[in-house]
Amino acid sequence: MDTVDYSHYNVQIQLPKRWGGTVKYKFLQDYQVDGEIVPKDFVTDGATIPRLAWGIFPPVCQYFPAAAVHDKRLTTDNAGRYQAWRSFKSALKACGIPPWRKFIMVWFVRAYDYYVVYFKGAKA
Repeated sequence: MDTVDYSHYNVQIQLPKRWGGTVKYKFLQDYQVDGEIVPKDFVTDGATIPRLAWGIFPPVCQYFPAAAVHDKRLTTDNAGRYQAWRSFKSALKACGIPPWRKFIMVWFVRAYDYYVVYFKGAKA
């Protein structure tokens, strides 16, 4: 697997084993954004965005660190979804995402989380 330096953070890209699978990104060093540390060896899929929307919101973009913070808060820190949303919103601001785009992204993350909790039975 290749190591890629993507916008000042080192990640290793883990390609899916089958077509249509999810690309994963493994951090090769600790990365800090807005006071949150994404630890070395943490694996994320970037922003979970439906493929139809990738033209507008690609899964890996300027907001990739904020998506990694959100994923870390949910998985490693065992934070509740509300705390993860707040960390995501704050990290988006630290990444320089414009307010209108930040609003849309946080709204979709919340909507997706409600879907996962209420229709797929995930932990709230």
